[in-house]
Amino acid sequence: MIEKIYDIKIQEYTAKNEEPQVLCLGFFDCIHQGHLKLINRAKQIAFMNNYLTSIFTFDNNPLKLFKNEDLILTFKERCFVFEELQMDFVYYATMTKELANIDKNTFLDNLLSNKNIKAVVVGSDYTFGNNKEGDAKYLKEYLEAKGIKVYIESLLMYNEKKLSSSYIRKQVEKGNLDELNNLLVSPYLIMGTVAKGRGVGEKELFPTANLIVPDDKIKLAQGVYYTHVFIDGLRYRAVTNVGAKPTYDISSYNIESYVLFYTKKLYDKQIVVEFEEKIRDIRKFDSIDDLKNQIQKDIDYVKNQNGGYDD
Repeated sequence: MIEKIYDIKIQEYTAKNEEPQVLCLGFFDCIHQGHLKLINRAKQIAFMNNYLTSIFTFDNNPLKLFKNEDLILTFKERCFVFEELQMDFVYYATMTKELANIDKNTFLDNLLSNKNIKAVVVGSDYTFGNNKEGDAKYLKEYLEAKGIKVYIESLLMYNEKKLSSSYIRKQVEKGNLDELNNLLVSPYLIMGTVAKGRGVGEKELFPTANLIVPDDKIKLAQGVYYTHVFIDGLRYRAVTNVGAKPTYDISSYNIESYVLFYTKKLYDKQIVVEFEEKIRDIRKFDSIDDLKNQIQKDIDYVKNQNGGYDD
């Protein structure tokens, strides 16, 4: 059954799909400029042959099974970016130990047998199957024997090394947005559901949207950020606090956004926060009034971005 998130169609990876298409293979823990090379090649092939485009990923966190690492982008966040990149289909698998141990040919047959795949695009370091026994060279031999063209893209180098998700992960943890957003295909984002907070911001400061984020998503460095928030398909500027609230002696990690020019309640809505720039570090203020004055300065700063006009 096809499930829709935004305008992109989402299917389990063994599902049937008879649309002629070009498929990108990988994990896509995030979508960086190296991944964009694959996607752009797939879109080029699709355009020239009147095919659609598709991409494979996982809907859970494979890293927890092998490295105990958190995700850069969750599955839904990746789908949001894939939709922005105008991909047509996302195929997902749920990584388990059984799937990790599947034979390389069985994996390919499960993925391709019910679909009209005309071409596949992968990076030169792509591996699959039990103990990563399948590689890009084998993939090309196996699929082209079945009449499916395979395009192997060279790796994108950055600072004389392969641009990798591991490097991107470090930039998230540092809060290095200049570097991060230069390497990703779109600003670093967090998607979550708005929960009702303690109500302190609305009573004493400014009303904020408190975000519930999956536990297995990597934590962005603490700070106050200039952001854009997507609500019901519309984009608003915002000030977003990530981390603790030392003035209130709250040390837990929180994400809350004051959304400019938005006055409706957001409880239980799913929103997307895109991080544009770090404004300042978090610190403890001597009084609530001092904190409020600083937040107003943060808001004024964001208001003056883009020439001072609303988005």
